[in-house]
Amino acid sequence: MRFLGRNGLKGLLAAALLVVSAAPAFAVPYTIEVRTGNVEYAGTDANVCMRIYGTEGTTAEFQIDDQNDNFERGRLDRFVVNLPDVGTPYRIMIRHDDTGRHSDWFLESVRVINGNGNRSANFTARTWLAHGGLRCAFEDAFRATYPGSYCLRQYFFSDESRRAAQMAREAGRVAADFFRRNR
Repeated sequence: MRFLGRNGLKGLLAAALLVVSAAPAFAVPYTIEVRTGNVEYAGTDANVCMRIYGTEGTTAEFQIDDQNDNFERGRLDRFVVNLPDVGTPYRIMIRHDDTGRHSDWFLESVRVINGNGNRSANFTARTWLAHGGLRCAFEDAFRATYPGSYCLRQYFFSDESRRAAQMAREAGRVAADFFRRNR
């Protein structure tokens, strides 16, 4: 059986060069800080992935992990990943694959810092990412304090984006009241 023809090695090297050159030249290091809540059974053993939405684009979904035992109760985990520059982050998607013995996860918050240093965003979650049909025995004790959805994937807007939307809603209410009174 023959895998490489007479020019096979050249073709293989050309393909490798093409793949290397296809890597984005504008990749920057992002620091991602993930805080797991400090509630009972908050940590997860599942594989965690995320996507960042920014003012100049969106990243592909990527896994956040390193050699440490990540996402344990009350811990802050830091990851540095090289990603295309998407501008100022305003939304993230974060999920896990529901694997491992303890896959349910109480995500407290995420902070994304663009490698340029001047673009960062905080995402407050305070929610469980758990199997859609599974409700933990301790849910009721924390539901009033930590309201949230029970699913494997969540989208979060940055705290700054939520504040801006709240201010816009308030300005709309004020304008509506003004026009209603001055008809």
